[in-house]
Amino acid sequence: MKWILRTILVILIVFAGLIGIGFFLPATQIVERHIEIDAYAEDVYPLINDLRVSVTWDVGAERGSQIENIAFGGPDSGVGQTAAWQTNQTPPVTGTREIIESQSPEFVRSESNLNGVLTTQTFAISDFAETDAAVDGSSESVDVLLRTELELDGFPYLDRITAKIKEGGVKSKLDRTLKRLKTSAENQMSAFSKEE
Repeated sequence: MKWILRTILVILIVFAGLIGIGFFLPATQIVERHIEIDAYAEDVYPLINDLRVSVTWDVGAERGSQIENIAFGGPDSGVGQTAAWQTNQTPPVTGTREIIESQSPEFVRSESNLNGVLTTQTFAISDFAETDAAVDGSSESVDVLLRTELELDGFPYLDRITAKIKEGGVKSKLDRTLKRLKTSAENQMSAFSKEE
């Protein structure tokens, strides 16, 4: 009987400790990653300001075989454009994304809802100072920053601990997204150069 009480006490102490740790962790998980892209800001911006185009390079699109249907709404691009989808997983994942703010060719901010979990995603494009390549007229590079903000639940604060544990996976996913964006933008620039 004593070992049962001790086990319960240990579980309660561990649980209380986790609550204490979670209390001191931030209520919002913010993860930032960036990448250099050999393209002009004006060429990268349309790729992130149109949800119909972003499905070709966004890491979420890697689940393409699992997405049962995707519907777009609102304007052709920019603020107010929406996307909604559902996967054929069990249980299904339903999601929506809406562009809530954009300014050409500097940034695009969108809000996603995946099964009730809200995430804000911001792409910011900044020009590098002139590089040797830009001076000789061949191309210019931009730095693209991808920032995600995830609001975490309050008491018992366990989501905050889980988010901290999963942060490495989030960084990896953002890196893959940026690499795919880089490939898409640079391929587009390469195709445009060949046409000239």
